[in-house]
Amino acid sequence: MSRNRILGQTLDPLFVGGGVSRAPVLKDLIYVNAPNGDPANVVLSPCAPDGCKFVIKDVGGNAATQPITVSTSADRLILSPAHAGAPQESITIAADFGENTFTFSAALGQWLAKA
Repeated sequence: MSRNRILGQTLDPLFVGGGVSRAPVLKDLIYVNAPNGDPANVVLSPCAPDGCKFVIKDVGGNAATQPITVSTSADRLILSPAHAGAPQESITIAADFGENTFTFSAALGQWLAKA
């Protein structure tokens, strides 16, 4: 859980472009703007505490042509309704201005995705 939710402060976004970015546990919002070049790849934390939540959003409106791949380590997979509950090592945000919310469940040992 980020310090922002613990302290009740305003959410503190992280802005990233193309290439690989690691999602720091102290951030709640990850805004991606990758208009050209390398597509964005956001890697979720392998050591997140229970209830840790990230919102990853395409703020540049480029995800249809520059998809955002959200991945994690092999031992902490992503459960998404879009994949009929089958755990995935990564999922893609491919709609312009699309977003997805990821919450870590310690009970399951996996990230839960909610589009």
